[in-house]
Parts: sequence; C-alpha cells; structure tokens
Amino acid sequence: MYSIIENIFSLSRNFVLIILIFICINSLIGYLSKKKFSALNLRYNTFGLVISVIQLIIGIMFYCTINWLNEYSHDNLNFIKKSDYKLLTISDLLINLTSVFLIFMGWSIHIRQFNSRKKFIRILIFYGLGFILLIRTV
Repeated sequence: MYSIIENIFSLSRNFVLIILIFICINSLIGYLSKKKFSALNLRYNTFGLVISVIQLIIGIMFYCTINWLNEYSHDNLNFIKKSDYKLLTISDLLINLTSVFLIFMGWSIHIRQFNSRKKFIRILIFYGLGFILLIRTV
C-alpha cells in the first residue's frame, strides 16, 4: 500500500508541476501580448487549482500512511533515517499547503479583476510562487 501511495504522490506532484509551468507560461504570453482573458484561460487556472488541491490531499494521505508505518515499525530510528523517506517531514506538508494557499489566493484575486493584463499578472505571480515552493520540495 505504501508503494502505491508513494507512486501516486510522486506522479501527482510531477503532473501539478507541469500544469503550473503551462499556466505560468500561458499567463506570461497573455500578459506580454496583451491578449484578452478568455474562458479557456479561466478553465486552465481552475484546473490548476483543483489539481493542486488533489495533490495536497494525496500528500496528506502519504504523510498519514508514513506515520502509521513508522508507529508500528519495530526499528523506528532506521526507518526515519533512510534517504527514501526524506519527504516524510512535516515541513514538506506545510510547504505543500502554503503552495496551494498561494495558488488559491492568486485564483481568488484574479477573479475580482476586470482588466485582462491584471488577471494575467496575478495568475503569473501567485501560481509562479506556488510552483517555486513545490519545485523546492522535489
């Protein structure tokens, strides 16, 4: 069960990073070319937000599974010291939570804007910060 959750966690993180790169590049192109913010851009941004939240939930499941395995392991000290379990710390989970919070904040702020350039720059800043935080934990 652990390896399945670990694989899902790893794949979901990579998928979220790819989606966030795409959204940031799309926002940068939209901002620099002064394009109108379309419904398709809104769908991209909403999809990025939803996928980020799903990845956070998978990360919480991964963290809880590891704590459960650690609690019932006979050799607690060696289990934590292994390099494969480097992502088990609470800091990884908090960075993930902060990243999702920044993405949600950017999505909420861009909804209130009426100017397309302001929408693109808000998405670029906040989704970019969320991307930087997520790439830091890889």
